[in-house]
Amino acid sequence: FNCVGWTKYNGTVFHDIHQHGSQNLTDIVKNSCNVGVIEVGTRLDEKVFEKSIRRFGFGTLTEINLPGEINGLVRSVKDWSRISLASLSIGQEISVTPLQLIMAVSAIANRGTLMKPMIVKEIVDSMQSKIRIFKPKPVRQVVSVDTALTMTKILEQVVEDGTGTMAKVAGYQIAGKTGTAQKFDFSTGKYSKDKYSSWFVGYVPAENPEISILVLLDEPKGSYYGGTVAAPVFQEIASKVLPYLSIPTN
Repeated sequence: FNCVGWTKYNGTVFHDIHQHGSQNLTDIVKNSCNVGVIEVGTRLDEKVFEKSIRRFGFGTLTEINLPGEINGLVRSVKDWSRISLASLSIGQEISVTPLQLIMAVSAIANRGTLMKPMIVKEIVDSMQSKIRIFKPKPVRQVVSVDTALTMTKILEQVVEDGTGTMAKVAGYQIAGKTGTAQKFDFSTGKYSKDKYSSWFVGYVPAENPEISILVLLDEPKGSYYGGTVAAPVFQEIASKVLPYLSIPTN
């Protein structure tokens, strides 16, 4: 793929931060290249794309045992616009919850298996006897084991020398992804030019994951790129959680 800083799809121009030049698929992900991912996404069949989005759990309740959960927004193909394939490729025309997002990423960490989220592991009485134990429940296989392992290798490169280098933790291999999303402005009906959601989500150790962490900053002031504002928070949390859980270094 070749990124010249912009691309046109069905008459609409999509811009990138800068030219990335010639790239393979790994480069596209680790550089957060909008042009490259649009060129990949627009090659897909619309129905296959929508089915894949939904298989990861987007657009439906996770059924976590907490009140107030919402579905997010995933529209059916029949309601897509002429540029939806391109827009969805870069995370527009869709709304997801942080819980849905970390579940989806954790499915990759879990070799392609989406798990039902839990908030309680066990219930004990005053004598510390276990009254009830909650066991992990798989929802479905989202992608193949091979695909999940390939994706992990790509996400490792994001942290190794891509947009997520500030998430590095000494002694651990991390797989993750930065995100910098324009917020939708309902007053104008367009995406805002100055309001962003900035995030980083990842899991560690990459080859045998023990923890997943998602950091989301809503409308950060000053720098708003996920790699510069959210990734360092991930690093701060992970560097304390890993030794606390006695997770060995590489």
